[in-house]
Amino acid sequence: MIAPARTSAAAAPSALESETSAIVLPPGPFPAGDVRPGPTVRPRAALVIVALAPPLLLWLGLALGRARREDAFRARRVSRRALRRVLSEMRGGDRSAARLERWRELTTQLWPVGLAVPTADELAASTTEPETWRTLWAESEEALFSPRHHLAPDWPERATAALDRVAPLPQLTWLPVRHGHWLPPLATVALLAVLGVTAVQTLHAATMAPPAADPAAAYGEGKFAEAASGWALAASQRPGDWALHHNAALARGQIGQWGPAAGHWTAAWAVNREERAVQAGILTGLSELDGVDPALRRLLVGRPSDRLAGRLSVASWERLGLVGASALSIGLGLVVISLYTPIRPRIWLISGAVVAVVGGAVGYGAVDAIARHGVLADPLAAFVTETSDVRAVPSELMTNQQAATLFPGTMVIVDRTFLSWDHVITENGNEGWVRSEALVWLYGARKTGEIATVLREKPE
Repeated sequence: MIAPARTSAAAAPSALESETSAIVLPPGPFPAGDVRPGPTVRPRAALVIVALAPPLLLWLGLALGRARREDAFRARRVSRRALRRVLSEMRGGDRSAARLERWRELTTQLWPVGLAVPTADELAASTTEPETWRTLWAESEEALFSPRHHLAPDWPERATAALDRVAPLPQLTWLPVRHGHWLPPLATVALLAVLGVTAVQTLHAATMAPPAADPAAAYGEGKFAEAASGWALAASQRPGDWALHHNAALARGQIGQWGPAAGHWTAAWAVNREERAVQAGILTGLSELDGVDPALRRLLVGRPSDRLAGRLSVASWERLGLVGASALSIGLGLVVISLYTPIRPRIWLISGAVVAVVGGAVGYGAVDAIARHGVLADPLAAFVTETSDVRAVPSELMTNQQAATLFPGTMVIVDRTFLSWDHVITENGNEGWVRSEALVWLYGARKTGEIATVLREKPE
């Protein structure tokens, strides 16, 4: 039995293939409670929506506003409806000077006179029935400004009949159908910049039921198998708590069960890349296995670009990608605003282009880093801890099944579970059923002790 050693991560092997005469375990156990988020199901789709939806909606809104403002007949249609209301009130008996002045104001808006107080001849020249409107206008002037203040009793009826004979005004579409609506040289009103979109990521959290015995006490008493089982059970009930996985891995390592130890260290490392003890533990555990998932190997000891991707968890890269997508969205929004605002449009354009380029670069780097994680970027990823047969049906009673074999260190995706079986999909597309005890879920999707089914689209 190997006694725990209180050493730093520097004491761990520098590469997975290193041979050590004495295995030195990293520090631990650690107190539980630090829950870290796992990856989401569709990060790329979320980044595209965050980056493109707000500026496109902004552009659509600005184009709609410009199309509405440039409708030459809109003001005339509004004034025509108002004229009907005024004349209706006058026919009802309200022939006050205020009503008559309102009729004159609306009439100058109905006809494109271009003057606030035109003469009768100037108004008549803009109408379709010059004599009729000249007479109505002259009678309104006489009623308002002559000493008699007389208005013919049938004037409201004649004015209403003249209004009814006005041809219907064209109803232009309010949709931005012209090129100028989308790419106008100037706009009359400066708009506020687009607010960044706040990305909300769902944290997988569950209340951890206290185990039957204290794993830390059992570990201190040398009951490593009991401690490992307790910590593993707690980790399955509290997804994302890296300390529980690290402690379970320590206990497994003490009794030489390097498959489960490597699985739990991988689960701890998947959500916490900062803790040096976890980094040392995963290198120690994987070095004891005959094979390691290629993507995981590259993230740990691969090229500098791969190791850079391994510096942050998938959830951290997703958050960084959302920041980049938000910056790209804001930059594109500023570019759109530069097409409409008359206030220093060049400054808006240059600022938006710079912000968009920086945001796009950050977002692309985050997406590339997530892609380098391979199966580890899937929220239903699991680590194979022991040599396992992959069966066509979840049963060992059928002895004529054509079974494949998975080896410790392989990463799989679990798309559904049934009793004590998990249906797995490997990176190369092979699928089948394996025993649940042969897997360690990295992000804790399976509920221990329950018949759980996880619905998920199969990878394309």
